[in-house]
Amino acid sequence: MCAMNDLPKTTSDETPAAVVMGAFARVDDARTTAACDGLRALPGVTVFALDAAGKVGLLVEAGSLEEAHLQLTRDVAATDGVLGVWPVSVELDDPAPEPASPSAAATPQPASPTQPIP
Repeated sequence: MCAMNDLPKTTSDETPAAVVMGAFARVDDARTTAACDGLRALPGVTVFALDAAGKVGLLVEAGSLEEAHLQLTRDVAATDGVLGVWPVSVELDDPAPEPASPSAAATPQPASPTQPIP
């Protein structure tokens, strides 16, 4: 069975992960150990046990959402013993500022009681 391993704090190139994707993988009961070993060998992937037979939990850390998705659909899904994989959560650490809201000048404001209506 897959046991919890130490949760990595960085991706394989030692840069902070911008995306952490949680997923679960269905694994072949006869190849669970091989599947867990193969998944642990993938950079940025942490494997942990779930209480459901034939399933393991995954954390995929990557520099972008596209990289995390590619890691999940290409590398995790192709690992020996993995029958399927499903993302269940995504945490984005995007330092980019929020998109600017429309300026107050562009928004019509009601006339105040002390100002004449134009």
